Amino acid sequence: MSLVFAQWSAEYYTGNTKVDEEHQQLFHIVNKLHDAMKKGHGKDILKQTLDELIKYTIQHFTNEEFFMLSKRYPRYQEHKKIHQDLTNKVKDLRNKFVSGDVNINIELLHFLNQWLAHHIKGEDFKLFNYIKEQEQKLEVENSLLTLIDL
Repeated sequence: MSLVFAQWSAEYYTGNTKVDEEHQQLFHIVNKLHDAMKKGHGKDILKQTLDELIKYTIQHFTNEEFFMLSKRYPRYQEHKKIHQDLTNKVKDLRNKFVSGDVNINIELLHFLNQWLAHHIKGEDFKLFNYIKEQEQKLEVENSLLTLIDL
């Protein structure tokens, strides 16, 4: 049985089922990478897991960005830039790993774990708090319109 390195917990719930499931999958992939490192798997397995992390991260960011656009999120461009910067950083780490300039080590895994937790509790919570505020405003407006119609 493997030790859980990146621990998903209720503090990361955004309230959006799809996003929460994707976040949980990202935690799972970071744990997979940790397990592969701890078991001393070869470069090919580590590269494959890093590629899986990159692919899934891009998919998740694309879904999240589409969601932001659909909700007319005012910080869309800023949030998208954070996604791009992180994707570029992870791709760069992957390329350095493949070329032998960087090893998969606990520091790299801590970076990935901290990034994931920080991004969810920071940027993603800002997004979902905005959406909740907009939904509450809409409810108030609808209540007022109902009162006016009476």
